[in-house]
Amino acid sequence: MLILSIETTGEICSVAVCDNSSLKAMLLTWTHRDLLIRLPELTQSALKAANCQLKDISLVAVSIGPGSFTSTRIGVAYAKAMAYSLSKPITGIRTLECIAHLACVSDGRRLVVLYPSRPTRPLEAYSATFVRAHGELETLQSERIVDVEILLNELISSDVPTIICGALRDEWRRLLSNVVASRSFICAAHVLPTAEGIGQLARLRWEKEKHGDDIFQLKPLYVLPSQAEEKFGIRVT
Repeated sequence: MLILSIETTGEICSVAVCDNSSLKAMLLTWTHRDLLIRLPELTQSALKAANCQLKDISLVAVSIGPGSFTSTRIGVAYAKAMAYSLSKPITGIRTLECIAHLACVSDGRRLVVLYPSRPTRPLEAYSATFVRAHGELETLQSERIVDVEILLNELISSDVPTIICGALRDEWRRLLSNVVASRSFICAAHVLPTAEGIGQLARLRWEKEKHGDDIFQLKPLYVLPSQAEEKFGIRVT
C-alpha cells in the first residue's frame, strides 16, 4: 500500500511516500510565502525519489493542524484536490498527534505536546496531552491554546512524570531548561511533525478502520481564529 503524505503546518514542509511500514522517500524544505507554488513540484520530486507515479498511490494523508492558518489550509486543500482527482481515499491526521507519535515513548508515559501558534505571542502555544497505552496513543487533553509558563507551573505542581515535546521555541527552551534541571520527573525533547509520521498514523488508521475520511467533510483543525476573522468578526470554515 503506497501512501502519499503531506505536512505543511509549520515552517518546514515535507512530502513523503510510504510503502506499508517502510519509508520510500521524504523531502523537506523551508517555505516562505511560496508553499502553494512549490508543493506540486515537491510532490513530484518525492514520487520520483520513491520511483513511483501518482497513479500508484493508494491513499493520500495530510496533516490537518493546528498550525499556521494559511499553510495548513493550503496543505489540506491540495491533498483533497489530489485525492479527488485520483479517486483515492484521504485521511486527515492531527498535527499534535503526529508529534506525540514520533516521540516514541513507552506505555504509561504522559506526553504534553507544544507547537507554535501566533508569532506575535512567543509564550503562547497549541497544546495537547496524550498517553500511550497498549502501544496506542490516547488523548487526555485535546488541542487548546496555553501560556507555556503557566502550563509548566501546572505540570510541576501535579508531580506526574511527563515528557514535553514538540517544535520548541527558544523562549520555551529557556523555561524548560530550568524546569528539567530542578524536576527529575519532567524531561523535554524537540520533535517536529513530518510527512513520514503522518503517513505512519494514516496506515495504522487504515488498518484499523479500512476507510478514509469523507473528502467533503475533511477540514483543517483550527483552534484560533485567523487574523482576517478577528479583524472582520467572521468565521471561516
